[in-house]
Amino acid sequence: MGKEIKKGFVLICLSLLLLFFDRWGWINWLKTPLQKPFLAAEQKIYHVSLSLKEFLNIFGNQSRQAKKIDQLESQLRQLAGEQNLLATCQQENEQMRKLLGAPLPPQWQFLPAKVVGVGAVFKIDQGSQADVAEGMAVVSENILVGRVTATGCDYSLVQTPQDSEIKIPIIFRSQQDKQPAGRGILENQAGSLVMEKVLQEESLQPGDWVLTSGESGWLPDLLIGEVAEILFKPADVYKRAKVKPLLAYDQLRTVFVIFP
Repeated sequence: MGKEIKKGFVLICLSLLLLFFDRWGWINWLKTPLQKPFLAAEQKIYHVSLSLKEFLNIFGNQSRQAKKIDQLESQLRQLAGEQNLLATCQQENEQMRKLLGAPLPPQWQFLPAKVVGVGAVFKIDQGSQADVAEGMAVVSENILVGRVTATGCDYSLVQTPQDSEIKIPIIFRSQQDKQPAGRGILENQAGSLVMEKVLQEESLQPGDWVLTSGESGWLPDLLIGEVAEILFKPADVYKRAKVKPLLAYDQLRTVFVIFP
């Protein structure tokens, strides 16, 4: 126990002497060679810490930039969706204005519907839930698109004049005359609209309008197309003609179901 006290006392005295000598600079000759390796180590540690800070800053900036990019992409997607919705609404409004200005019976009501498929028979996004029923006519402006052949709760199938199974009773007249010049049947033959069963004595000319006659469940006076070419030989019993449709059926986006 006494030896330990003596050792402690000696160490305290030595510490005090070292502090005294260091204060007066008497042991600088001993400190200088010892400081060099410590300084070198401190410099390395400092450089490593700087590199680590730079890495963390870069990583943090990249993370923040990635978040900003994600936010901007999300905003762009939202803006694109809103722009598409606005364009669709503008298109519907424009078509509705044209439809209201068309020479159609004022008692008819129109239900807008989006086209969700293409083909001779395509799908629209309105169905029995909106009171759409089989046989209803579908138009774009005052031009016939087709008629509903089947309905689901929230969709309907529309048969267009491009369908090979369709037969539409029609009338034709010149673009200057409101009185029909004759009648016929419109069919799709090998991808082309052809007017059949036109009597020989009826005046049929290229450029004549072709419209629905209002028979066989079709609404009357809906434009379909114009006569493009007369297909007639003197020996034929009936006149025939190719009809150019007024619509590009595969480019429709919005149509209207008629509630007569």
